[in-house]
Amino acid sequence: MKKIGIGILAGLLILTAASFTRAAWEVQSEIFSDDAFLGVHAYDANTAVAVGLSDMVGFGGMGYRTLDAGETWTYGWPGEFYFFFSDAHFISPGEGWIVGVDLLTGIVLHVSDDFTTWEEQTVPSQVGLMRDIHFVDHQTGWVCADFGYIIKTANGGQDWIQQPTDTFVSLEGLYFLDDRTGWAVGGWYESAADAAAASLTRGKGYFGTVLKTTDGETWEVMLTGQPYHLFEVHFLDELTGFAVGELASTISPVLIRTDDGGETWEEVHLPAHPNGGYGLYTIQFIDDRTGFATGAGMGSAWAFAAILATFDGGETWHVDPYSPGHLPVDASFVPGVGDGWMVGTEMSILHYTHSEDLDEDAVPNDADNCPFATNPGQGDVDGDGAGNACDNCLTVPNPGQGDLDSDGVGNVCDNCVKVANPGQEDEDGDGTGDHCEDMDGDGYVMAYDCDDTDPEIHPGAEEIKEDGIDSNCNGRDNCAVIPHSGASLAASLGLCLVPFLIIGILLGAKRKRKM
Repeated sequence: MKKIGIGILAGLLILTAASFTRAAWEVQSEIFSDDAFLGVHAYDANTAVAVGLSDMVGFGGMGYRTLDAGETWTYGWPGEFYFFFSDAHFISPGEGWIVGVDLLTGIVLHVSDDFTTWEEQTVPSQVGLMRDIHFVDHQTGWVCADFGYIIKTANGGQDWIQQPTDTFVSLEGLYFLDDRTGWAVGGWYESAADAAAASLTRGKGYFGTVLKTTDGETWEVMLTGQPYHLFEVHFLDELTGFAVGELASTISPVLIRTDDGGETWEEVHLPAHPNGGYGLYTIQFIDDRTGFATGAGMGSAWAFAAILATFDGGETWHVDPYSPGHLPVDASFVPGVGDGWMVGTEMSILHYTHSEDLDEDAVPNDADNCPFATNPGQGDVDGDGAGNACDNCLTVPNPGQGDLDSDGVGNVCDNCVKVANPGQEDEDGDGTGDHCEDMDGDGYVMAYDCDDTDPEIHPGAEEIKEDGIDSNCNGRDNCAVIPHSGASLAASLGLCLVPFLIIGILLGAKRKRKM
């Protein structure tokens, strides 16, 4: 084991004043760079530790701590470079553990002496990333990693023992109620052959899996082979629990629930996000009724944060309209208090201050039919349980607020249910929105046809080269050395050579700067 005493850069701040505040959320850090926070642990309302990777220190693992609810963040460094850190769990403001990877080998670091001493602990050999860590007291903790790897310590990390799991999947999340009862979730590939033959990109796997232990030592597979990737799990008690993730084939969220300790699971209906499809990466409850799930998605032109909340024990979930451009990777909230932090790309740290009435309309969250939109009279014209201020089909009952195309218009009143048509344009007044009509009869609706007035132009059409027309809707007109009839050689060469001329000019300029 290596023990490294370091001097922290005391007083080094990420950001001392919030750059943006919206209701309960406050941005405490944002640095537009390739750096990112990948994990966060909130110890109490004042104390949290965020870890990740940074090229500001030569590309390596980084850790920051706050003791004043995020007003200031202090940088701690382990004394040598590690590839990156993925998660942390602290048992006091000054002592905890950080996990990550150093090149291809998973690592566990013990942090003590008020965040000044970082000690790499000896663990059973592991190829891949240590992904999550959970301690139930000062001595007992577990770490999960790729390829079905779980290790446990019963003496504060002096010894880590590997536990068999009978699974190959990447285990992403752990949660324990006590030193005996816990769950682990993950996904990825069914076998080593599948993994070797595929792109090992997070979120692109499948074979969603849930494991359970009732003695803290042996693990049983409770669920496996599902068409989604699970990232985190949380239990309210020995029976009721939740896990979140995303579908392997589409950018769609998955939230599953059990009421029998994990023996059986069912998918929970989730609301559409107005910005588009999304996945969920974290879930945590602060009490038996209030919980949060966070993730990220991809809109038509940008990526966005997705935040969901429940105020009735997970029965129904609401979209928090706050959606910063930073992609959240992890979140942690203080049980019983609700305050917490969400971290992610561009070194973003967002602080959450909980309120029992988030929209300040004098109606408590758990009784509010629009908890994120002011609706003091609780008006509900169509009687579907969604208040007028947040109903995506104001006059037509749409109880689950289903919105298949995420255009902000509910399924039951959308004139294009499967194709986004937020303005509900319908030029011919036939009740079918323009975006899902095929005006030229070529088999492609307007939303996917780059010219819906010409049946010869559509995805998959034969491209006539150098005619200045994008016939197959791929965003460009192909080039060839020999022009088709009707196009001059000069015109053809002009169209085809422009990119090469531009590249030549840029390369020439670059050479001149070097001289």
